Amino acid sequence: MRKQKSKASKREARTGFMFIAPWLFGFLALTAIPMLLSLVLAFLKWDFLRPPEWVGFQNFVDAYGKRAFLPALTNTLIFALAATVLSMVLQLSIAATLAGPLIGRNIFRVIFYIPSLVIGTAFGLMMWPIFGNGRFGLLNSLLIMLGFPEQRWLAEPGKAVWVMVFMSLWTIGGGMIIFLAGLKGIDRTYYEAAAIDGAGKSRQFFDITLPLLAPILIFQTIMSVIAGMQVFDIAVSLSMGEMRAMGSRNSLATLVYYMYGLGFRDFYIGQAAAVGWLVFGISLILCLLIFKLSRRFNYFEED
Repeated sequence: MRKQKSKASKREARTGFMFIAPWLFGFLALTAIPMLLSLVLAFLKWDFLRPPEWVGFQNFVDAYGKRAFLPALTNTLIFALAATVLSMVLQLSIAATLAGPLIGRNIFRVIFYIPSLVIGTAFGLMMWPIFGNGRFGLLNSLLIMLGFPEQRWLAEPGKAVWVMVFMSLWTIGGGMIIFLAGLKGIDRTYYEAAAIDGAGKSRQFFDITLPLLAPILIFQTIMSVIAGMQVFDIAVSLSMGEMRAMGSRNSLATLVYYMYGLGFRDFYIGQAAAVGWLVFGISLILCLLIFKLSRRFNYFEED
């Protein structure tokens, strides 16, 4: 009997390994090994043509010391945090509205979700004629007609990043569907009991809905922060012909855009790898901070 169990367990282990083998191969070949290689490249001077040369931390000093680095870092942090907060509020608000007895709610769900299928580059190319620079741009034309001064939406660093934040809200449909599924999974008896006790809609939302959606909120926040730290397509599409300057005076600079320029335009591969590890480090710190803060809102019993 014991030998039969041993054979069965080994057969089960082999079967399990066969199922995870494709994922494991993809993880090693496309994630783990490239990450290790990029860490090595961060300490090498290499331009694809000459043999690599060990330079230690000089790549980090050079990459973080360029004029475009600070605007790229600032824009990335503003985008990641602002886009996360605004998108979460909108996603949850729309999901809560569409979860109720709204006439035509299925149609509205489709309307809000479809825009999220448009890739960021295509959407950026669509929005560039609207914002434009100086007198060029549909929005500026409208402002001038109404008697307001024109705005250089994409040329001023303080404004361009908020244009990117606004554009990121185009993709809230995907998160809305996740929140909608979470709302549908909450037992209605909680709300019925709260209503009997005299709790209003707002009290029910903060005392029932938010606590029970805590796992989804944490997941969505982490995924949004990670995506925000890697913003690239929106900035590239809005910069149009000013890719070398990442917009006017680095107004559209982001860390990944800056990394792309270092690696594939200037061929400073080591410096690009150094910036990539900075993106990874900041993302990791923000995610750990979110996990730490989420413990204060843990409404689930631990075993």
